[in-house]
Amino acid sequence: MRIPRQHLWLVAILLVAALLRLWGLERGDPMSDEVTYAFRAIGLVDSFNDPGIQTTTWEWLDSNIPWWAHLSFHDHPPLVFWIQYLAMRLFGEALWPARLAAALFGIGSVWLLFLISRRLYSPRVALLAAALFGLTVNHVYISRTAQQESFLIFFLLLALYFFLRSLENPRFLILTGAAAGLAMLAKYTAVIIAPVVLTYLLLFRREYLQRKHLWLGIVAAIVVLTPVIIYNIALYQSRGHFDLQLSHLLGVEPEAWQKTPGKDIGSLGVRLKLFLPRLVHSQSWLLIALAAAAILGFLKQLPAHPASTWQRHGFLAIITAYLILLILSAGPAIRFLTVLTPFLAIAAAGIFVALADRLRQMRTASIAVAAVLAFEIFYTVNNQISASSYGPRPWLASPLRYETYPWGYRELEAWLEAEFAGRYPAFTFETTYGFITSLQEKRLTSARKRGDTPYPALVLYHGGFDPQPELWSFSRRLLYDGWPIMTLDDYRKILSSGNDPFAEAGIRSRYLILRATSAPTPAITDLVGGGEPISIRNSRGEAAFRIYQF
Repeated sequence: MRIPRQHLWLVAILLVAALLRLWGLERGDPMSDEVTYAFRAIGLVDSFNDPGIQTTTWEWLDSNIPWWAHLSFHDHPPLVFWIQYLAMRLFGEALWPARLAAALFGIGSVWLLFLISRRLYSPRVALLAAALFGLTVNHVYISRTAQQESFLIFFLLLALYFFLRSLENPRFLILTGAAAGLAMLAKYTAVIIAPVVLTYLLLFRREYLQRKHLWLGIVAAIVVLTPVIIYNIALYQSRGHFDLQLSHLLGVEPEAWQKTPGKDIGSLGVRLKLFLPRLVHSQSWLLIALAAAAILGFLKQLPAHPASTWQRHGFLAIITAYLILLILSAGPAIRFLTVLTPFLAIAAAGIFVALADRLRQMRTASIAVAAVLAFEIFYTVNNQISASSYGPRPWLASPLRYETYPWGYRELEAWLEAEFAGRYPAFTFETTYGFITSLQEKRLTSARKRGDTPYPALVLYHGGFDPQPELWSFSRRLLYDGWPIMTLDDYRKILSSGNDPFAEAGIRSRYLILRATSAPTPAITDLVGGGEPISIRNSRGEAAFRIYQF
């Protein structure tokens, strides 16, 4: 049986997309919100915040955490954490399994975009759109970090694909609803699917508003969202408000939350001002240029041929317009802008194919396509996979480099993992919450059963650690494993009384971890003695940390 050429091209696109998302996936430093999500997913624990800033449901109900409190989380729906939890149960407690899940969903999104583009336009547009989407730096970046957007984009595209299928077979509206429910179970912003579908039906297929399948689709979405619904109803009955996102949407700010991180997004004017610069900075400038040409072409054709232009491009225009409104309302954070990327890729592919057809120079068009895709691969590798990026911004380098730059935290994490392998803490701090104590006791029991060795050690750190690597390397071990870990400043405060409670508790080994940029003061030198520190270098060979054992 002969395989169609377009299928072979699609396989090639998916293989290259997979390579860009999977190559060196474990090498990236623990940065950004991916750490927060993975940290939570390890044990599906809804608490890691400073109670003085923002408390969580588990902290409020610590003495008797009810069953419904395990269905969702105080600030996000649960699906991404469930997936990451499963990944780390399968492959171990590390960031790369959580990233692997994001990468696989990212690869799946490339395939879904092909299916969507083929239904909207043609196989040629679909192949080029999938290629641009699979290779562009923005989506590769979000697929290589364990954040919500990779999962959100997948389920959003799945819902849109089923909706396009429903225009031929209304039964697919039920699957549309189920996929939309999964998208909202990944991130609440997926609610944008509802106005997109409603607007399209009102404009083009009003008869569908009378079909039972539409209402069955709504029921399917509600069924999928049942965990979040139960959680919020029970939370309201218990505390008088909903979770963080819904409370913020309704304008409710509970006294228990002194701060709501991520909600200070500035005025509408500020968001409008930031939108285009961040869009350009977060994408390949070439993809942006092609998409901009497509939008200008659409706006030029619309007055002259409104009916045909709107009929041909209406779906893409509706979803793009609603997503822009969503991003402006939530704030144009770079990772939020990734949700626009698949639809920019469709627009860019459409204008490229249209120009090629008009010129009727297939050889020239083929060379141009190859050049565009080669540039996208280079741009992505240069800014996401290589140890450092080269060239001027935005022509060759991207600000996205920051979150994937090899700062050295990965190497520090590897050293800590090796140093404490086969050991468990002989001494643990008292905890504020009972559920944290339970977590630690469970880990300690497992360590004893494995035959691990008790190790009376204390870990100190100092020197301006990034908060996310600090959470992953230090707070994670403190919360889940019970290792006594603290800042050097807190350690000094405890010793300022003249007593050494750590020595009294049997602590014999102490570690001090310093950023390489933090010069050891005379006080630190007196503390650690005259021993030579262990030097931790990043993947570029640069000194990143010094570790003293005393």
